[in-house]
Amino acid sequence: MLAVPRALRVSIVGSSGRGPVCHAVISERETEVVLNDRLLDLLAIALINPGRGIYRIGSRGRLRQSERPEPW
Repeated sequence: MLAVPRALRVSIVGSSGRGPVCHAVISERETEVVLNDRLLDLLAIALINPGRGIYRIGSRGRLRQSERPEPW
């Protein structure tokens, strides 16, 4: 795995403000973007039902459905 410190600024499409700066970790085996628990906290993403892809932004945000996986 290759780690690139402070390589990305991550934000939610349609949100105001700038998101946090994050490290990028590149794996030869992973084919999708993976967010860790700290980044989910910083973006205020609450996983409601991860297996079905249900989440919300903020504690009172509307329920949302994850997009279909996009292999890289």
